[in-house]
Amino acid sequence: MKAITHSKSALSQFQKDSFQQDSAAKNSVDLIYFQSKKSITTTSSSVVKGADIARTPVVPFPLAITGRLAGLQVSQGSGQPLNEGFSFNLRGQAPLVLIDGIPRNLTEIGNDEIESITVLKDAVSTAMLGIRGLGGAIVVTTKKGLENSQQINFTSQFGTQRPTKNLITQPLNSYQYATLYNEALANDGLSVLSNGFSPQALAGYQDGSDPFKYPNVNWQDEVLRKSSRYSRYNLNTRGGGKFAKYFVNLEHTNQEGIFKTDEINKYNTNASGKNYFMRSNLDMQINDKLSASVYIQGRILNRNEPGVRFSSNNIFSALTNTPRGAYPVFNPNNSYGGSSLYQNNIVAQSISSGYSTYYNRTVLSDFNIKRTLNEILPGLWVKARASFFSNLGENIVRNKTFATFENVGSNPTTGEAIYRQYGTTSQTSNTNFVDFQNRSDFQELSVGYSTKVKKNHELNGLLIANRDNLISGTNTTVNLPYTIQGISGHGDYNFKEKYMFEFSFGLNGANRNPPDGKFNYGFFPAVGLGWDISKEEFMQKSVWINQLKLYGSYGKTGR
Repeated sequence: MKAITHSKSALSQFQKDSFQQDSAAKNSVDLIYFQSKKSITTTSSSVVKGADIARTPVVPFPLAITGRLAGLQVSQGSGQPLNEGFSFNLRGQAPLVLIDGIPRNLTEIGNDEIESITVLKDAVSTAMLGIRGLGGAIVVTTKKGLENSQQINFTSQFGTQRPTKNLITQPLNSYQYATLYNEALANDGLSVLSNGFSPQALAGYQDGSDPFKYPNVNWQDEVLRKSSRYSRYNLNTRGGGKFAKYFVNLEHTNQEGIFKTDEINKYNTNASGKNYFMRSNLDMQINDKLSASVYIQGRILNRNEPGVRFSSNNIFSALTNTPRGAYPVFNPNNSYGGSSLYQNNIVAQSISSGYSTYYNRTVLSDFNIKRTLNEILPGLWVKARASFFSNLGENIVRNKTFATFENVGSNPTTGEAIYRQYGTTSQTSNTNFVDFQNRSDFQELSVGYSTKVKKNHELNGLLIANRDNLISGTNTTVNLPYTIQGISGHGDYNFKEKYMFEFSFGLNGANRNPPDGKFNYGFFPAVGLGWDISKEEFMQKSVWINQLKLYGSYGKTGR
């Protein structure tokens, strides 16, 4: 799709230390469960900042990261509004998506909620994921509050989208199709007279004298609009003080489809979608030893399309497979045209098959509490986390059927046309069902340690135990719980940020792998080494090298 966009942003802010905060962000990288300085890590990663995503006038936001993260391929399986069917490929594998350290869906987050997106590709950075680390990871960090600062941002984006020229390969006209069809029969040694188009039909397609008997229908022009509109509005505020920092975000996205509609319908048959996002991130420093955070996010998705669910895909499929001369849109008696080979009139599919509406509701909450243990050992801390997620999908279908008619001759006595009917016309049917209902709970306990000795030696360690439990189902079935649990760890050491060593491991398992339902654990270790050559004395006089770093990792990842 091509997009013609216009955007306007209003910003009101008072900020004392934004320069220092931005500088710190640029010198750090978000890893699986923690943040590290770029200068001391041996991981292979790519980063895109949320500001770049928010400025990109596309919806939904996965389109904004296309081509921005080295090694990550973003594929779009559908053009239906807010139902693009995104898939992600990282070095030939599907990566795991983590939002604030918890496995989530990348489409469940708004454009302006994102602080950064990091793609992790090597073993030492993904070994902590254990059986889920084979495909790498996409780590999304949401925005948090700012200390001694206040920001209020409003952004509006609107534009038009239109099919790329010849979105669907421009089909041959009826005469060209019939001529080449006859040639294909002759090349295959088949009879053109009995199986192909007659000279009379060729002449009729060429001169267009009888568009009902010899149609030449441009199906794209009949079904698709020239363009469609979309809009996105966002309002967020962030700020705080020493005790509490907050980020609150509200976002609305409206995306229209490109199907033409009929004013006679009292309901919408166009493919369209609306998204509503709400997020509240609150971080609290209760005292000098205890801190806590509460993150809450909600999403409402409403999607519409003609006919039953997924019928938009059928319409686009028909646009690519139906010749222009297959049948007329309407017969002389104003009935829908059709034929024995093409019984589903494309125009009727788009405006006379009713409609279906899909509703999706998502709520997630994340609670964290952290306690420093400097009285036991300086640099030691412990953290507990609990997260809950609920996702409900519901379909309301108000579809109906239609009949098509093919002119097969005329009555020799009256001269009236004789039609063969395909299908039947029925009134609107009403169906309401729960498509799916997913619930998950996530618990995690972590212990960390960080110290620096004589300014030259830096040591960091992290040990985590977590459990991720998912229950999914439909309106008729509930699947058995799918649970992944285990422990993981990470440690790193550097000398003057010049020589680096890292190790990671994951020891976890899932209850669905063995037939007896017991957990089958796997161990996935990895190590990394690094050397910042640019910090050696013999490189200090170089004026054309800012940083030259040699690093590598080796390990085992699994799924």
